[in-house]
Amino acid sequence: MFKDILTSLRAITAGYFFDVIGITLVMIALSFTPLKGAYWVYLIVSILFIVLGGYIASNVSRRYRLINSTVVGLIHILWALYRGGYIETTHVLAIQILAVPLAVLGGLLSKKQKPVVREVEQI
Repeated sequence: MFKDILTSLRAITAGYFFDVIGITLVMIALSFTPLKGAYWVYLIVSILFIVLGGYIASNVSRRYRLINSTVVGLIHILWALYRGGYIETTHVLAIQILAVPLAVLGGLLSKKQKPVVREVEQI
């Protein structure tokens, strides 16, 4: 049981960091282009990375796929509120509404593959 919880926490952390770092790096790279500040660009980039973050979080454990991806979506909502506060919530409300369903969609996409479960062999 304790091992499953640690595995889930690692999966959630990996999915969340991929989500947040991916969005941040892509938006920094796009700030040097004419697409800087466009809400639809932020919306598309966020949707892509939320789905991929849910996919990564779900790809570790067979039992807790949907729970892991749901937690990644919830953490993304908290991160967006912390990062932008009320302004981001009113301008890009679709991300806060769709974060959990998009992360769960990533988890459902990972169901089509076998999960990557690695066992540590003792020497």
